[in-house]
Amino acid sequence: MRIRTIAAAVAALALPLTACGSDGGTVSQSKGSCKDAIRDLVKDPDAAGDEKPPACEGFTDAELEDMAKEVLGDELAGSLDVDAEEPAEEKPAADTSLTVGETFTYDDGLAVTVDSIREFSDFGEFDYPPEDGDTAFRINLTFDNGTKKPFSLDDLYLSVEGATNGGAAEGNYWENGSKEITGRVAPGVATNGTSDHTLAAKYGRDVVVTLGRLDEANLMADDLEWSGSIK
Repeated sequence: MRIRTIAAAVAALALPLTACGSDGGTVSQSKGSCKDAIRDLVKDPDAAGDEKPPACEGFTDAELEDMAKEVLGDELAGSLDVDAEEPAEEKPAADTSLTVGETFTYDDGLAVTVDSIREFSDFGEFDYPPEDGDTAFRINLTFDNGTKKPFSLDDLYLSVEGATNGGAAEGNYWENGSKEITGRVAPGVATNGTSDHTLAAKYGRDVVVTLGRLDEANLMADDLEWSGSIK
């Protein structure tokens, strides 16, 4: 950084600008020439010797000090402007478009996987099967809490729609083999959950599963999308 260079120059300027200084006398050079000489010392502190720059002969120590402060002030301001313009390193945006079987890990360590999307037919006595032609299916997910604190699965939301012709899938609950996505998961613990749906026949069998977070820290984060077919 230029600021470090300028700081090093301050020490280097002290000796040559005050060596053989005078309390008065005839000014033999213009202040502009002396400032240029001081500016050269700022750019190359190692070039400073034990003698005052020739262009600065004839100025009092007080005048030299004022000029040095002015030059150093200009250089420091310029350095801050340059540093302010340097773009901060941006972290590449995470890919939130996934396929079934892929895992997404949030910055805080929570990892989510859509393991499978399978047609469902094991209906119980009190379940409501879909109308003829419509497809009942179950989504199986895994949640691995790699964060440092308990995570509430209730802070997640999930929706499904057809990927070919659009159309939202209707949410359902079928008892056999189901595991609702709810409750808290301790740090370092993985758990799974299911989400049941029905998709009208006209929307085909290709779907997009969308999952987002409602916790304050991730409320504005991009939703995750898994694409796949109902197997």
